Amino acid sequence: MSQRWNTERAGTLRSLEMEPRADAIHFLASRDGRSRWFVRSDVAATIAGRSQPSAAPDPFAILGPIEDWIGGGRRRVEVRSLRGTGIRVVAKTLVRGGVLGRWLAGLAPRRRVEREIAIAQRLLDRSVPSVELLALRARGVVSGIPLVRIDYLTAVVAGARDGEQFVRQASPRRRRCEILARAGAVVRAMHDAGIDHVDLNVRNLIVDPEDRVRVLDFGASRLGSSVTHATRIRNLARLWRSCVKRGLAGATLSRADAMRFLLGYDPQNARALSSAIHREFSRSMRWHRLAWWMSGVR
Repeated sequence: MSQRWNTERAGTLRSLEMEPRADAIHFLASRDGRSRWFVRSDVAATIAGRSQPSAAPDPFAILGPIEDWIGGGRRRVEVRSLRGTGIRVVAKTLVRGGVLGRWLAGLAPRRRVEREIAIAQRLLDRSVPSVELLALRARGVVSGIPLVRIDYLTAVVAGARDGEQFVRQASPRRRRCEILARAGAVVRAMHDAGIDHVDLNVRNLIVDPEDRVRVLDFGASRLGSSVTHATRIRNLARLWRSCVKRGLAGATLSRADAMRFLLGYDPQNARALSSAIHREFSRSMRWHRLAWWMSGVR
């Protein structure tokens, strides 16, 4: 199916492969000069003060001062409120990592904006537990120039720990097993929704204080009608590779823990999945060991 968009004319943004239900949450689009923004319809309604606004009000224009911070280092993000609404949001600007990030200085292809909104819509339509995108803004939109800067407003998940923090912190065995299985089920739901999370790693899974697991950071992800078995294995091998890279595999995250995750992902085929992931992991590590050594990771 051709990935065509017509947000300017239609005023609403819909999923690539499906029409949302009549009562489903969708995204409204607006633009002003060189900025273009997309706002979830329920957030837009709260800002506008009416149930069905015809255009997306600009939530970035009513951001209040910084109230708190979440995370640390490069992952540290601001918590703010949208003035006059009572809505608290995490506000962040895209920062590119790796070698390309140094050259592009936060710039991203314009097509990434449409893809991220489409993925956010799919997550809503399929009820995949995630850190929900509330609004996105592309700055520097100029005809003929394919790069923009991207700002995000996402829901605040107070007190959440990322996957690495959860694995490192001691917790009762039964609770640990339940959360690992829940994490596997969330990743399975994401794949079943047609989302290929190219950057799936242990820090892109979070556990909130109610032990709900959510997946985040879909910037590099791909969206389709389905995710092939081979792609699922690559995603899962990448997740395991991130555990190895961060020194979690072994005593901190045992084989039994990994199997508990896979039982949550696919109870009937967990052992076959484990074998396939191990083969893909071994193949990919030939390159990644060299890359880690060159970047100073030991």
